[in-house]
Amino acid sequence: MFKLFLLVIGFTLCMCAFPHDRIAKIFNDFDYNKNDNINQNEVLAFYHNLKQNPADTLITKATFVRNWSSRYGDTTVVSTKMFENMDMNMDGLLTDADVPIFYSKFDKNRNGIEWAEFETVFNSWYST
Repeated sequence: MFKLFLLVIGFTLCMCAFPHDRIAKIFNDFDYNKNDNINQNEVLAFYHNLKQNPADTLITKATFVRNWSSRYGDTTVVSTKMFENMDMNMDGLLTDADVPIFYSKFDKNRNGIEWAEFETVFNSWYST
């Protein structure tokens, strides 16, 4: 019985740490120049990196969900929620038009998106 209790406690602790680790990986993928601060060009590059083909001008929900699930291990439901959160103009597509809105939503102090700003928004997205 005690081993089962420890297993449940360990699982619970892992689940609590899980979003932080996932968000840290996402932040790292956004931060192309690895200076711990994401600029608008890095947001644009991240969006472009999720495309089906480099020549595409947009990212469909299906493409995003497939790529996000594959890259971050999220379920289809969670990946769909991430798409809906990142589709800033709510037109059902991710395009360059979403980038300035995304950037302004995260960068509250207007000096680039820092870890604390990024983590706050993504924590809220993962917890809803």
